Order: sequence, then structure tokens, then C-alpha cells
Amino acid sequence: MPDQARLQWAYSLRAAATVAVIVLHVSVSAEDDFATIPFHSWLIANIYDSAVRWCVPMFVMLTGTFALNNYGGDLKIFLGKTFRRVVVPFAFWSLVYLLYYNGADLFHHQINLHQKTALIAGKLASGTAVHLWFVYMILGMYFLIPIFNQWVRHDNKMEQIFFISLWFLLLFIQPLWDKYDINFDISYFSGFLGYMILGNFLFKRTRKSSVVFWIIIFIGAIIYTCIMTFNISASTRAMNENYMDNFTPNIAISCVCIYMLFKDNRLKLSPAFNNWINKISEHSYGIYLAHILVLDLLFNNGITYSIMPVAISIPLITILCLSISYTVVYLLKKIPFLRVFAG
Repeated sequence: MPDQARLQWAYSLRAAATVAVIVLHVSVSAEDDFATIPFHSWLIANIYDSAVRWCVPMFVMLTGTFALNNYGGDLKIFLGKTFRRVVVPFAFWSLVYLLYYNGADLFHHQINLHQKTALIAGKLASGTAVHLWFVYMILGMYFLIPIFNQWVRHDNKMEQIFFISLWFLLLFIQPLWDKYDINFDISYFSGFLGYMILGNFLFKRTRKSSVVFWIIIFIGAIIYTCIMTFNISASTRAMNENYMDNFTPNIAISCVCIYMLFKDNRLKLSPAFNNWINKISEHSYGIYLAHILVLDLLFNNGITYSIMPVAISIPLITILCLSISYTVVYLLKKIPFLRVFAG
């Protein structure tokens, strides 16, 4: 299929972001033991983590690449698709995590109905698992698509450059707003909306760029992230992720580098390998929803970063988690009455 071949880079990028999310969460499990883990092991975990911190913003950039540009103008159809594809699987997995983490409390005979209701409401409001914050956020991005669609279709590059430039500039000066009482409201040009517009803008950029240039910048961003994370963690003797935040300039730069490396890539992979990539891409949302449950079960059964050298255990646990998560989602999609919940 010509379209599929033309957009293979995007399927590959979505699959890579899916794998990177798992690498991130496996790496963090080691980094969180800053006070007890050997320094060389922590440093390796930090390198893995720093190298994949682009993953969550990348999902938003891909939303801007495709969903933002492909809105057909029918709000009812759009909201219906969003409900079926995003909300329904999210509700199912929210229930799964609620039962997994809080089932004992929900079914405890000493907890009354009012307490159970308050527990359920509180968990659903904040997310029944640590990674589900992403779905709350991405729903907000989806609700903005009908509003921003006409603007990006108008394709005024100067306006988009103006918006992205302000957004990127504010990533650098955000600490000033945190430190001083500045009344200028920067919320209009902040948050994940910038990543969505950035993804749309970069997608429409047709001129090929230097792969070597993006690789060098990306490596520089990784080194900076590693060094700053170590310095601040060492000063507090606990893992500190301030320089790994989605809205730090180094992470935003990493996102641009990875996006352009995939978009302008000239590698020709075998059809069999592309087929596996596309399967991961197709099931990426479900894998994302399921992977924390799989990781938690692995960790609770002794399959942690400490089973072997960290340089090996992190990728191996990632592959194991990815394989199990993919299998769970794949099997759910094969069951007619559960297919809609798979993600």
C-alpha cells in the first residue's frame, strides 16, 4: 500500500515510543533506589531513562501529525470515535487497576458504602494507576482538535512558528515564573498543546535534513539530562526527575531530534521486521494501558532490574513486558465482547 509505505516512519516512531515508555518505567525502578544501588548501575539506568524521555511527548506530537490534520469537520462523528477508541478502553483498564490496587479495600466488610464511593471517586479523579494521567491529558488534546484544526489547515507558517517559538521560549524562562511573582499569564502558550502544534508543523516540513546533525544534538541532550539529573539527585541523595520533565528544553529538543530522525530516515527495513513494528504500533494504546500491570506483576514475582547487570536487565525486562502486554491486548481483541476494551 503506497500510503502505508509512505508513512512507515510514523508507524515505526509510534512503536519506538511504545517501547521507550516501558524502558522508562523499568529504568525508573532502578533509579528510585539511588541510596542503595551501586553507582555504576544507577548511572546506566539513568542513561537509559534519559535516552527515552521523549516518548510521552512524542505520542502528543503524533496526535498533532495526524489527528489534528485529519479532523473532518463533523464534531459528532469525531467525539463518537474518540469515545470508542480512547474513553472505552481507558474506562475498562481504569477498572482493572482499581480492582488490582484497591480491590481489598473495596470488598473489605469494615469499609462502608460511603467510604467505598469516596475511594472510587478519588481514584477515578486522579487515575487508578500512575501512568493513566496520560489519558486524561490526551483527552484534553483531542477536545482541542476541532478548534485548532482550521488554523493548521490554513497553514500559515509564520503564525505557527510564532506560537511554537513562544512555547519553546517559555520552556526556558518557566523557572522565573516559579521563582518570582510575575503576573503575565503564560498558560496560553504552555503545556502539551505546544507538542501537538510542533508535531503538525514538523510533519509538513518537506526539506530533508542531516541525520548526523540530529544525532549529535540528541546525544548532547542525553548527556545534559544525565549530568543534571545526577547532580541534583546527588545533592538530595534521592532520585530527582526535574531535568527529565516533559517541559524542560532538553526533553523538547530530544523530541524534535527523534521526530526528524524517523521522518527523514533513509533506512530500508525488511518487510518482516516492518510487520512486527506495525503490529506494535497498531496495539500501542492497549500496550500502554496494560504495561504497568504487567511490570508490577513481574516486579512482585522477583523479576526486577537486580536479577542481572542493569545494562542487560532493563532491555530484557522491557522485551518481556512488551511481549506479555502485546499478547494480552492481542487476545482481548480476538474476543468479540472484549475487543472494544482492548485499546
